[in-house]
Amino acid sequence: MVRSPNSPSLYKQLSKVINHYWRQITILITVIILLSFFFPQGKTLLYSYQLNDVAQEEVVAPFNFPILKTSDQLQLDLEEALNSEPFLFLRSQDVVSKQIEVIDDYFKHINLIQLANIKLADSKDDLYRNRFTEQFDLARINVQSDSAALEVLMETVEENYNFAFNDEKWNQIFLSDYSNNSILDLDNLKKEIIQISRNRWAEGIYDIPISEILSKQVAIIMSSSEPAELTEAIRYNDIQDAWTKARMEVTNRFPNNINFSRDLGYSLIVEFMKPNLIYDRETTERRQQARQDRVPRNKGIILKNERILDANTRVTEDDLQKLFSLSVAIDNKAMQESSTDILLAYVGRILVIGIIVSFFFTFLLTYRKPIFDDWRMVLLIGLIFSIEVGLAFLIKQNLELSEYLIPIIVAAMVLTIMFDARIAFMGITSIILLVTILIGNNV
Repeated sequence: MVRSPNSPSLYKQLSKVINHYWRQITILITVIILLSFFFPQGKTLLYSYQLNDVAQEEVVAPFNFPILKTSDQLQLDLEEALNSEPFLFLRSQDVVSKQIEVIDDYFKHINLIQLANIKLADSKDDLYRNRFTEQFDLARINVQSDSAALEVLMETVEENYNFAFNDEKWNQIFLSDYSNNSILDLDNLKKEIIQISRNRWAEGIYDIPISEILSKQVAIIMSSSEPAELTEAIRYNDIQDAWTKARMEVTNRFPNNINFSRDLGYSLIVEFMKPNLIYDRETTERRQQARQDRVPRNKGIILKNERILDANTRVTEDDLQKLFSLSVAIDNKAMQESSTDILLAYVGRILVIGIIVSFFFTFLLTYRKPIFDDWRMVLLIGLIFSIEVGLAFLIKQNLELSEYLIPIIVAAMVLTIMFDARIAFMGITSIILLVTILIGNNV
């Protein structure tokens, strides 16, 4: 056969097509590559079954692989490991000693304020008596000095003991005579408050809420030279329980309702009784993580050539977990393959997607050429394909929702409204094929 000298060569024909449709070709290649990222790798879809499905064929283990625990079972084991690790606390005697010193300092400060009030009252009386004498200026200076000293003490109360500042009952104590115990015996109150606090410290007070302690037992370190002591967590109190017990003890020690020692004493306990069981969060969390790391993720092993699932039988939950474990093992093994095998698998996935997508766009090029000639329309259709497959991946693979939520009908409606029914039919057919491959046996 002799070729006509005027007929263009195949190379020139391809060059002409590429030059004319380079935008459309670029869009199609981009869409195919984008869609390839939504599809699973390896042979996992071969073993995609639902509960009570009927197996289509026998499944035999191609190699040895472990049976993974279900997510719920693994979570229970991890929580059990977490709860079995005792929370570690350090019993701090320094806290007890420091708070007792703070209580002593507070009562000393009360005595200083009482003395300062008495001294200021005496200075004012002296100023009144000497208002017409030569000692008036000296008396006025003494009043100013005593008033400034009292102001400094009250500022210290506001800064360090804010709970007592502007409190009517404490102001009454500040203005009373320190030697007069008719209103309140401060020495006795201090002893009682220290004793009540010591009782709670002896029981032990957590510095975290007891509801946050997950373990049934806690480890208490008494000193650096002794090993931790394991006891029941409910044996000790958190700060709320300690306040409640202290309130009851204050009521028993000060039963007189007229005497306001109860209210003042309880306010002091709330302010100064600090937790003496200090939570070692860093060590506890490190030990919890180590214990969780030792929890086995597997519950058995399947040997090579062992039957996993027989043909024409219903799939049980145990079968599903074995198939899922096989899929994970296949994926892990695929990651260990050579770069050539990985590349070939990816190229195969590209070819499958490309063939399905080409069904529709070949139809456009043959029967709806004006639409294919407009690259904007091709871009719009490519976006519809990408969005539909992306939503299918999100709904089924990520969110694990029902496949009935995939908006297939929306894509058909959009294609029908914007083009015509034939284009919508061909387009939705290609989309359904892509989604079917994505979902596997779940359709």
